[in-house]
Amino acid sequence: PPIVVQFAPSGQGVRQETVTFKAGNLGRTVRIALRGEGVSPVLALSPDDGVIDLGHALEGDETSSIVTLHNSSVFPLRYTLEPLDDVHTNFNNQSPFSCIPSEADIQPGKDLEVKIKFQPDHERPWLFHQNLRVQVPNQVKEHTIYLSGRCHARQMYAVGDDLDSDAARQVPESMEDPFMVPTALKSSAVEAQQSLLGVSPAVTPEIKLTFPRDDPDATRTITVGCLEIANPDLKGGPGTYELEWEPEMAKLGYFSATPDKGNVAPGNTVQVTFSFSPPVIEETYGLDVGQWSRTVVKCNLKGGYAPEESPEAAVRILLEGYIPV
Repeated sequence: PPIVVQFAPSGQGVRQETVTFKAGNLGRTVRIALRGEGVSPVLALSPDDGVIDLGHALEGDETSSIVTLHNSSVFPLRYTLEPLDDVHTNFNNQSPFSCIPSEADIQPGKDLEVKIKFQPDHERPWLFHQNLRVQVPNQVKEHTIYLSGRCHARQMYAVGDDLDSDAARQVPESMEDPFMVPTALKSSAVEAQQSLLGVSPAVTPEIKLTFPRDDPDATRTITVGCLEIANPDLKGGPGTYELEWEPEMAKLGYFSATPDKGNVAPGNTVQVTFSFSPPVIEETYGLDVGQWSRTVVKCNLKGGYAPEESPEAAVRILLEGYIPV
C-alpha cells in the first residue's frame, strides 16, 4: 500500500529529515531524504493602517464601509476577526458594529471584501469604538482593524473639528449617564428621575474652542451637518442652524462666527469659523494682568428627522480668549 508523508512545519524555514524504511523479510533498507520549506501566511490589509471611520449615523440607521483582505500566499488562508476590547453596546446588548464575513477562507492571490456595518440605536457624546484582530494561524505580521463611529438622535448635528475641542474630550467616558434611555423616552425619564429619585439629568458636554494666548488671530472651527438617511422608515429632509449669542458678549464683539446661520441638505456639511478680536491695549508697561474672556454660544438646530417627543436640539459652544490688560 502507498505510504503518505505529510509536511506540517511549525514556522518559517527549510526543514530536512531522512526517513529509513526497513524490510526485514527482504533484508533491505531504504533511506529517503525529505525536504520542505515552511512559509508564513502573507495577508495584506486595505486600508493599510486598519483605521475605519464609519462617520456619523442616525439612531436606528446605519453606515457601512469595506475592508479588503488580500492573500499573497500560495495556499488558502483562513482568517477570523477577534475583538480586542469591550465595545459600548446597543440597548439590546449587541455590538453596533458587524463584520460580514467575520471569518472565511481566502484563496491564493485573491482578495476578499469584508463589509463593516455601524448600526447604533442611541446617541452619546463619545465615539462608539472597537478594535478587531485579524487572526491568521502562524502569521508573521499581526493586523488590527480600528472601528469608530458616532451616533446622533437627530438628523442635524454639530461637532468640533479639532480633537481637543470636541465635546467628547470635555467629559471622560466613565461619566456616561447611568440612566440613559432611548431619545423618544428621554423627556418622561427626566421627569421621573427628578420626581422619584431627586436626580438631575446628566449635562451634555459642550464643544470648547480656546483661542491660543500667544496667537489670538488664530481661528477655530466646528462642523454642522445633516445626515444622509439609509433607513426608509426614517423620514428626514434638509435642516437649518443658527448661532445664538449672549446679548452682553454680542455687544462687546470680541467673538464672531461665519456663517452664523444657514441651510444644510442631507449628506452635506458646513464649516463654521470662529474668530477672536480682543481690544487693543496700547501700553502695558511690562505688566501682564490680563484675563480670559469666556462666553457660551448656542447652535440651534432645526429641521430634518427627529424622534417624537424629543427635546429641541441646541449644541452649546464654549468660547474663550485671553485679553491682555
